[in-house]
Amino acid sequence: MSKLPVDPEGWTDVSKETGKAIPKQFKLTTTEVDPETGAVTSKVVYAPAFVRFFKQYQEVKDLIEPLKREYPEDVEVLDKLYTAMDSASRSLKIYLTKKYPQWRRYLR
Repeated sequence: MSKLPVDPEGWTDVSKETGKAIPKQFKLTTTEVDPETGAVTSKVVYAPAFVRFFKQYQEVKDLIEPLKREYPEDVEVLDKLYTAMDSASRSLKIYLTKKYPQWRRYLR
């Protein structure tokens, strides 16, 4: 397994199971270091709401496949729902990557 490069911005972590980069919903930033004691003060910075929304939307969309296996009589309706959600997801991703290009790599 190849070692992933460290994310300099601190917004990704590496999955222990798969070794793949996974986006985090927050990161810690060092605000100050006490020169006398060496104590570090950190601040929690949360990902913008649209990044969290996009990731949660993707997770909901991914739940449709198991539903199709569990409820085969509803496959047609679930396929339509998946198609609509996929189209909305692509539109949202295009909008967000144009408006916030610095967050493009976190919207995968």
